[in-house]
Amino acid sequence: LDAKGVSGYSLEIVDKGAATDGKVVGSCEGGTKEIVYKR
Repeated sequence: LDAKGVSGYSLEIVDKGAATDGKVVGSCEGGTKEIVYKR
């Protein structure tokens, strides 16, 4: 994202299904966690 000039964002790792606002962009820990993008 930095290479594309995107600024003012955050990536958060949360429990699966716990994403509040933001967009789920991936998963980790065998699918038990989700990576959430917020701008």
